[in-house]
Amino acid sequence: MNAGAGTMIHAANIFKTYERGDTIVHALQGAHLEVAKGEFCSIMGPSGSGKSTLLHLLGGLDNPSTGYVVVDGVDLADMPDDELTMFRRRRLGFVFQFFNLLPSMTAWENAALPLMLDGQRLSKLKPRAVDLLERVGLGDRVNHKPSQLSGGQLQRVALARALIANPVVLLADEPTGNLDSEAGAEVLQLLRSAADDGLTIVMVTHDRNAANVGHRIVELRDGRVLQPPARAAKAAPRKKPAPRKRALATQS
Repeated sequence: MNAGAGTMIHAANIFKTYERGDTIVHALQGAHLEVAKGEFCSIMGPSGSGKSTLLHLLGGLDNPSTGYVVVDGVDLADMPDDELTMFRRRRLGFVFQFFNLLPSMTAWENAALPLMLDGQRLSKLKPRAVDLLERVGLGDRVNHKPSQLSGGQLQRVALARALIANPVVLLADEPTGNLDSEAGAEVLQLLRSAADDGLTIVMVTHDRNAANVGHRIVELRDGRVLQPPARAAKAAPRKKPAPRKRALATQS
């Protein structure tokens, strides 16, 4: 389980199987992933390749069948459920395709929700929540409820919520999947800005343009992380062949 000093996420030999009726589904088959501190890593792959399963394992939302996941020096498999819940709440941020906002709460209350669940008084959290909403461009929407916001605005509230506890890692599962191209580009730029400020981000996406916003793209196929192709050795320059002599036609 040795990871380098600059490594934030170290997942090795990850297998995950599910039983679906009489069928065993092999969602991950020996996947390995390392993500450096402050890196924005995009994970791509076709439907069913294991992208979301891997992300859930990195966030401690599920356990691997075999293998291990270490985040910020902590082996998630060694943590009791209550400690793992606190670790997720205080050290990790999550952004999902479906915004998962509470319809009865305002934008700032939704943003503050993780810390409220951590036992902090909601009234004391408002300045922090409002500041984050201003940073994501929603300073004039802090008292709006989800029904009064567009899809892009809803996702920015979800991003503010993910950042409220100053996480060490942000995990994003198809964060632009329900957005139009303009709103999606705005959310991606906010994610990139957070990474440029030192936040480690792992994002699952099927969109190549979205993936390119990150520092690195990892490809998944059939539950396995594809290794990047080796760079071919530079071939020695070929010598030009000597010009062939043309046969002279003989006169009859």
